[in-house]
Amino acid sequence: MVCQLRFLKIVFACSLLAACTSDARSSGTGDDGDIGGSSGSDGEMGRGEGGVGGVAGAGGGIAGAGGSTGGMPGATGGQAGNLGGHKYQNDFEQGEPGSPPLSPLTDDDRAAKLDRTHAFSGVQSLRFHLEPNGNENQSGLVSLRTDRSLGLASSKTVFTRFMLWMEGLPGNNGHWDLVAHHGKISGGGKDAVGFVSVGGLGEGKYKLHHFGTPLAGGGTSQDCSVQKALDLPLGEWVCVEMDLSETEPFNYAVRINGRNLGVFQLMLDFVSAQCTTNGNLFQDTWYLPAVTVTKFGFRHWHKMEKPVTLWIDDIAIDRKPVGCPTKP
Repeated sequence: MVCQLRFLKIVFACSLLAACTSDARSSGTGDDGDIGGSSGSDGEMGRGEGGVGGVAGAGGGIAGAGGSTGGMPGATGGQAGNLGGHKYQNDFEQGEPGSPPLSPLTDDDRAAKLDRTHAFSGVQSLRFHLEPNGNENQSGLVSLRTDRSLGLASSKTVFTRFMLWMEGLPGNNGHWDLVAHHGKISGGGKDAVGFVSVGGLGEGKYKLHHFGTPLAGGGTSQDCSVQKALDLPLGEWVCVEMDLSETEPFNYAVRINGRNLGVFQLMLDFVSAQCTTNGNLFQDTWYLPAVTVTKFGFRHWHKMEKPVTLWIDDIAIDRKPVGCPTKP
C-alpha cells in the first residue's frame, strides 16, 4: 500500500511538472536538471572528491556525495515583487551602521553588523564576518522566532527568500549553512530536535542538510544531505529561496536567482540522500520540521580554512511563496 501511495504521488507530481515545464523554462525558473559532481568518499570522516565527511552528532557530519544523475524539471517560484506584505520582512534600513540588528532578531554570535558597503535596496544591509579561529565549528548567525512571526505555535510550511552578497568561500575542510529552519522533527514513531538547512560543502557543492538529535537518545541520529555542484555567483547580489511545504507536490525546494536546483526538489518520503554512519534515524524519509526558529548568516562545521564575509538584505519569510524582488 505504501509503495502504491508513493507511486501515485510521483505520477501526480510528474504530471503537474509536465504541464508547467514550458512556462517555467521560458520564465527562467526551470530546473537545471543537473546533480553533477564526481563520486564521493566513503562517508564518515571521508575527504574524497565528493565532499568532506564527519561524525554524526552536534557538529553535523556530511557523508560523501554520489555520482551524477538526471534532475526533474522544476516548478516556478513565487511572484517577484517589493519587500512589503509578508509575515516577516526586513530590509535592515533601521538602526545605525556598525550596530547589531534590531529586535525581533537575536544576534546569537555577535558576528552581524548593520553595514552600508553593499545594499540591494536602500542604503544598508546586514554584514556577517568570520575569521578562522582553529575551533572545530564556528557560527555567525542571527535568530528569528519564526513561530511568533507566523502567528503559529510552529509551522511545517515556511517559504524563505533573501538577497545574498558573498565575497568568497571558506575552503574545503567542512560544510556550511546560510539559512536553517529549526524545530522538532517527528515521524515513524521517532522524535528528534534538529533543522533543515541550505548551504554548501567545501567550495565545490551546494548542500541541503537534514539533521536531528533523537529525543529518546541512543546511537542513531539524523545526519543526511543532498548535494549538487556549486555555481553560486560571488561578488554580486544573488536571490536565494528555500521552500518547506506540507501542501506542494515537492515538500522541499531551493532556487538561486529563480532557477530551481532540481536535486533539492524533494518529496519527504522519496529522498535519495547521503547519510553519515548511524545517521539515518528516519530511514530515508525527510519529515518536515515543525519550525519555531529560523537562523541565517553563516555557520561552518569543522575547522574553517579561510575568512568569510557576506551581506544579507531584503529577507522575507511567509507561509506562501515569496519570490525574488526586483532591483529598486
